[in-house]
Amino acid sequence: LMYEIRDMGNKISDSISELTYVTEQSNQKLTNQLSEIDSTMKVGNLINTINTYQNYKNNRRLNS
Repeated sequence: LMYEIRDMGNKISDSISELTYVTEQSNQKLTNQLSEIDSTMKVGNLINTINTYQNYKNNRRLNS
């Protein structure tokens, strides 16, 4: 009985270690994806700013 209890404890410990590893890998992938989204949003915001400025200049020319 003691052997089985020890074996079960080892299995639980191994499962927790595996779960920790999988969780760390998932968190790393999520962090990378969020970083990519942040970069994409920054580029999008820059393009939007440029377009807004170009529209402003065109409107000024049209209204002059």
